[in-house]
Amino acid sequence: MLHKTKGLVLHSFKYGDSAIIAHIYTRDFGRQAYLVNGVRSKKGKFHFNNFQPLTILDLQADHKPTRELQRLRELHIAHPFYHIHSDITKNTIALFIGEVLYRCLRDTEGNKPLFDYLESSVQILDICQAGCVNFHLLFLMQFTRFLGIFPADNKNLDNFQPETAELKIHDLLLYTLKDLDKLKISNSSRNQMVAAMIDYYYFHIEGMGKISSLNILHEVFS
Repeated sequence: MLHKTKGLVLHSFKYGDSAIIAHIYTRDFGRQAYLVNGVRSKKGKFHFNNFQPLTILDLQADHKPTRELQRLRELHIAHPFYHIHSDITKNTIALFIGEVLYRCLRDTEGNKPLFDYLESSVQILDICQAGCVNFHLLFLMQFTRFLGIFPADNKNLDNFQPETAELKIHDLLLYTLKDLDKLKISNSSRNQMVAAMIDYYYFHIEGMGKISSLNILHEVFS
């Protein structure tokens, strides 16, 4: 049965000669894997660029609950990016956030408030100017609310506090993504606190798996 929904691309990888498998978090069906044929062929219906991390899509798909790989029928870019693909800082952040979501989001049932939060967050990343270097740090903290691991108290966070960081990690609770330009922190401390937040995720999310793009992120902000 054909369904229309929105989706946020998490990760994709090659499958066969010209196909990919794209993992997409959808508004109505949660995380789904889609087999997309012809993506790496000139005659293909869909283009590989449509499946870059955090791309927001309007989808029409044939969904069958018992099938591991769903089939896409139509797709359109829901929110064209103005800066994420062309700005190396934002592109690296998008790669990192996409991997975090890929590791953390496993539910195959829709969660519309979560999807709406992710959609609005990605749009903020795309258009933000001052303070965009802090996006991933504040996102990691706010995203814990949807994962059920939001810190209950400062003591819980203090166990992950980097010794030489300029801020206390629980100070991040005072900010939202609308406060990106208000957070003043050096690149060194930012990298330490991002690593600490990932350790916090590792501690609370079983089987999360290593975030390999963290090293790339550190290099960009070194």
